Amino acid sequence: MAYGEKEVSVSWLPRLRRVIYWVLPPVILAVILTRIDLALLMETLRGTNLWFYALGVCFFPMTLLIGAVRWRVLIRQYVGVTERLGFLFRHYSIGLSVSIFLPGQIGMDIYRIALASRRYQRYTANIAIALEEKFLSLVAVIGLVLGTTPWLTVEKAASVLGSIIDVASGVLLGGGVALAAVWLATRLAAVRRITTLLTNRLQRVFLSIMHRLKMDTSRIGQLPPLGQVFAPMGRPAQLLPVVALSVGTFLSLAIGNQLFLSALGHEFPFIVSLFVVSVLFFAVSLPISFAGFGVREGAYILLLGMFGVPPESGLVVSFFALSAMLVNYAIGGILI
Repeated sequence: MAYGEKEVSVSWLPRLRRVIYWVLPPVILAVILTRIDLALLMETLRGTNLWFYALGVCFFPMTLLIGAVRWRVLIRQYVGVTERLGFLFRHYSIGLSVSIFLPGQIGMDIYRIALASRRYQRYTANIAIALEEKFLSLVAVIGLVLGTTPWLTVEKAASVLGSIIDVASGVLLGGGVALAAVWLATRLAAVRRITTLLTNRLQRVFLSIMHRLKMDTSRIGQLPPLGQVFAPMGRPAQLLPVVALSVGTFLSLAIGNQLFLSALGHEFPFIVSLFVVSVLFFAVSLPISFAGFGVREGAYILLLGMFGVPPESGLVVSFFALSAMLVNYAIGGILI
């Protein structure tokens, strides 16, 4: 009986996640709207400087170009191929448009891994590229959050800022441990032997799953040891360009965010926008809502409210950011 009960409870978990994924956004938006002065919201919208808004939107597609350049750097490091930037920009944009339907931009990762694996025949290398890209983006986010907080002057909810610093510090510590483990895996013979054993075990599990799904395994060769796959992550000189490009993405988003605030007549130091978009990236990346809806709006209101921005203005800025992201999605849709 206990076993049957465990099976039933496990089978409900995916359904529960789907319910949360689709129900949470409208619930959060409903709660937000009950606490918003709709008349003031409409007045804020009418007072928008459209020139600043349009200029802010223009900075969001820059993230597509920066992302394509970062992907190009990683392909050169892992696969040894210098790919055409135009090709990568097109498929990076398409991948982003696909990701709107899946949590945490996993759709974008799956699309690019499948595309690059067919093109270069390096399945594990392309998986490693996706993992390193996410890991170093997180490193860049945490670095920006911790680097900007000493210069911020918070008007409200100082405890929230303290909690953000604590979480960022914990994630940075965990990331440092993970990076140290990768470095050891590429340097120490004993650790390399362990990773080889682990790789062989993963190979057997991987092939077993493919056989059960009746998938063709004839093109799957022996997987290289994990330490060999992640070797580029053990070389700091190769990590720096990827981190720098990730920072460039957030700088572009922060400029757009700054222009959106200026469009509503709010003037803040640029470092405030850099802090806000960095925290937002982490919040919206959590796979708990469809395309970040609800979470994005709530986070904007909370974060900008810490600096004295009215909730109505925070909500409008979140709408501006959403419209700019939809432009990025549309670019990918057009290029399909």
